Amino acid sequence: MTDSIRTRVARADHGDNQYAGHSVLRDLAGRASTAATLALAAGMTAISEDDARVLDDVLVCSLAADPRIWPVKVSRLISSYGGTAIGYGAAHLSLEGARVSPWPTGECGELLVELGAQLGESPSAEDVQRVVDARLEGRRMFAGFGVVFRDEDERMVALEACLERKHRTGRRYWRLMRLVEAALLRHKKLPANAGAGVAAACLDVGMTPRQAAIFATACASVCFLANAVEGAEQRPAVLRRLPDEALRYEGPAARPSPRHMASALPRTTGRR
Repeated sequence: MTDSIRTRVARADHGDNQYAGHSVLRDLAGRASTAATLALAAGMTAISEDDARVLDDVLVCSLAADPRIWPVKVSRLISSYGGTAIGYGAAHLSLEGARVSPWPTGECGELLVELGAQLGESPSAEDVQRVVDARLEGRRMFAGFGVVFRDEDERMVALEACLERKHRTGRRYWRLMRLVEAALLRHKKLPANAGAGVAAACLDVGMTPRQAAIFATACASVCFLANAVEGAEQRPAVLRRLPDEALRYEGPAARPSPRHMASALPRTTGRR
């Protein structure tokens, strides 16, 4: 007899479906938001209504669907060949562990959890500065900090405004994240980016760092889907073929293949 497969994901019952420990009909239908459902897929087991609204904010404020941005451009490029699903899927293939992707959200979460355990519930700015200084001296990375080509990450601005309206910026990990940012800014220009904001918000609703990375990736998939849909509809030739003038061939000269040469030989008939 083979071993059983154990799963926390789902089970199909007669007249209902179980999903992550919840009845779809009794518990989730008409109640659970898209973001909360994604959080259950990432591994959470229970989400309050207040936390679910925070996750809704995280999903919407994370939207950055410009097709010029990596890895969104992968979805746009592949879908230009006419396939929506393949364009959507291709953008996910290189995400896990990638430096430029939603995945470093989990690394920032690990940093905040480590500092939280080291410094306690309510660390002072001086304590955080001391720890940050030591990490910088050891050339350790600060995933989630640093904004390219602009002074602040507009996704971070939008998320903080949402959390302020919900009185959530006083939560443990959001406060710690801002203290780390202030300590970093004393040395170099490393403001918090959306990765740090999403990590802190997710930790404050009870996610683990890994769950935060998975949830952030699921949020990004909305950007991939939008570009895959439009890319497959438009199918621009410019994405499927480089201009001839942009190419220069430097290989061996053209030569016929053995099969072509054999087919060009005169055919003989008769017997010897």
